[in-house]
Amino acid sequence: MWGQPHSWSTPTEGYKTLIDVGGHQQTSTDVIVHRVFINPHTERVHVIRFGLESVDAGPKRMYKDVQELPSWVQKKMALLSMLSFTPPTPEILGVGRRMDENTFWIYDR
Repeated sequence: MWGQPHSWSTPTEGYKTLIDVGGHQQTSTDVIVHRVFINPHTERVHVIRFGLESVDAGPKRMYKDVQELPSWVQKKMALLSMLSFTPPTPEILGVGRRMDENTFWIYDR
């Protein structure tokens, strides 16, 4: 209820959301999300990985083009590319969300 103090057991507990990944629910802090940005002028792809286990892991940060991305990222981007990028954009459970014309949030496998 608004106006009443909350006593979270951890500093991030109030920020967790449930995400359905592969048929089972995980909290957003358990899921690794890749922000994939395609530069419209150069076609270079910049990937930033978010998540608690994302230090020194996962795909490299810069790619020459989309074809250099890991195939599992390409497949999820292909699916999301069929969606409108006009806000609000829908989330595809276990896949991710298209944030705008050139930016995608891809959920890790």
